[in-house]
Amino acid sequence: MRDEPSQPINQRGPAGPLWQFGIADLLCLTFVMALAATYLRGHAWQPYAWSPLSLLLTVFLASVVGAWRGQWLAALFWGVLLTAMVQVMVSEVILLHPAGVVVWPVAAGLAAALVASDPRWQLHRPALTPRVVQAVWAVGVPITTYAAIVARPFSLAIPNIVSAVLGAIGLAIVVTVCQWLDASDRLRQSYAATALATLAIAVAWLEYLT
Repeated sequence: MRDEPSQPINQRGPAGPLWQFGIADLLCLTFVMALAATYLRGHAWQPYAWSPLSLLLTVFLASVVGAWRGQWLAALFWGVLLTAMVQVMVSEVILLHPAGVVVWPVAAGLAAALVASDPRWQLHRPALTPRVVQAVWAVGVPITTYAAIVARPFSLAIPNIVSAVLGAIGLAIVVTVCQWLDASDRLRQSYAATALATLAIAVAWLEYLT
């Protein structure tokens, strides 16, 4: 619990920062990035080699989205976090083509940036539905386009597209829940996000070791 009651992260002043990003948030993000890099470096050369490109693309896209909506920090934090997490998750498989190690993480990062920067954070259908739609669009369009280019026949890619869309729906719900917890002073969103990302990376690590 923080000393001062926080406003919803998307309503902290019309012109000021919408997320009071602090040292703790930076440390959380750095920790997840270091954990992901350690996993990728010791696991597979290709995902590790491509991860800087994924990260740079996500930083660019999240910055554009954040600047557009005036929520640069929230978009960047969630975009980078989800990119790192998905980069680890896709390192085990070839998603139709080796380029999937870039396309999947960047699509997830873009979806996270769009959801996190949306001004509707409440946990009810009128607020959650637009966030889910944005996440599905941000993941579905690039993944479907990518699949149409590399998959022969296209039907082989349908399970991948369906799983990506389902993942986007879950992403939208998780980000919204974390932001709601932060806005209601229950748990800082960076702590919740870091815990989830760490858990996902730990599960991937255990699968790799076993």
